[in-house]
Amino acid sequence: MTIIALTRSTAGTAVDGASGSGLAGIALSMLKQLFRAYHNRCVVAALDGFSDQRLADIGLTRGDLRDGFAEPIWRDPTRLMRDRALGRHRT
Repeated sequence: MTIIALTRSTAGTAVDGASGSGLAGIALSMLKQLFRAYHNRCVVAALDGFSDQRLADIGLTRGDLRDGFAEPIWRDPTRLMRDRALGRHRT
């Protein structure tokens, strides 16, 4: 869970300084979302090398990784993984 939390806090910093309105603002927002999703996919790919026990320590399963990467490319896989880890933690 730590890795996912760290990527969320650092992913948007590269382009957060710019803001816009209208069509340019929408395009910038979509670009930021795409960048964040790509960045988090790259970081989360490192989790594939973790053992099942290590994944369990952070509240994830190998299936969570598979499902996260099955999401469309523009979606951030960490959202699904975070929700699943939190769901397991609550039960």
